[in-house]
Amino acid sequence: MVFMASVNQKDVVPTGIKGLDEMLGGGFPQGRNILVTGGPGTGKTMLGLQYICNGITMFDENGVFITLEESVPNVKSNMSRVGLDLEKHEKSGKLKIIDYSFVNYMPQKEVEAAVSFLSMPTFKVSSLLEVITNSCK
Repeated sequence: MVFMASVNQKDVVPTGIKGLDEMLGGGFPQGRNILVTGGPGTGKTMLGLQYICNGITMFDENGVFITLEESVPNVKSNMSRVGLDLEKHEKSGKLKIIDYSFVNYMPQKEVEAAVSFLSMPTFKVSSLLEVITNSCK
């Protein structure tokens, strides 16, 4: 909190999440990577998607969400229960959802076939970054 108190208001990116911005001194420090950790059910996905959806609706920004574990239909269903309409944001072109959850649930042979289909040499972070870059063009 001491660190955040010294951050200049124009050097922050507001989350639009009531209470959180106040605690953070106006928002996240601009230009920083924020890592959110926690066990299952602690709200990491909800926090991230609330931040993205607020960016879309409040600040006219675009957002990208990448799921590595939970399927997209499950994410959409869970978020709709708390009032986040991911479908609407996707259809408007403001949100891209990249589904990499299949890697955790597919047999290795099928993962290799999917990776080959996607023209990626192996499943690795650089391949994921390439998919993200191409999806957001």
